[in-house]
Amino acid sequence: SSGINAEYGDRDDVSDPDFEIRQKSGFLTKRGDYVKSWKCRWFVIQKNWMRYYVSKTAISPRGIIDFTVALAVYTDDSYDNGFTVSVPKRVYYIQASTPEERDGWIEMIAWKLDYYNPKRDKTVKKPPPLNSK
Repeated sequence: SSGINAEYGDRDDVSDPDFEIRQKSGFLTKRGDYVKSWKCRWFVIQKNWMRYYVSKTAISPRGIIDFTVALAVYTDDSYDNGFTVSVPKRVYYIQASTPEERDGWIEMIAWKLDYYNPKRDKTVKKPPPLNSK
């Protein structure tokens, strides 16, 4: 049945092929955009968003990646189990605990990009490795 998801406040559409099927959550480590330190964050992929929170119980996200405008996801072998998500004007550097976990996140994000932003610029280059700067 259709209803309101209280945590996010958006209306669920059960006819949407993305409904309930393509969700993922877990702890990942993310590199800061301004302060270049690595911090553990709780990530949640649901519908066309990837939100990240300071903790699993936090109410408000610290950031949101919108798959309707995101451009690319790539592995980044310059750090263990690394991957990047490119959006206009920013690259997110993210680290999983294991190669299998990283591959699961990449697979999910790639599916979301194809579903929500099929007309995106697919010529977006892989970002330079972190240790090249």
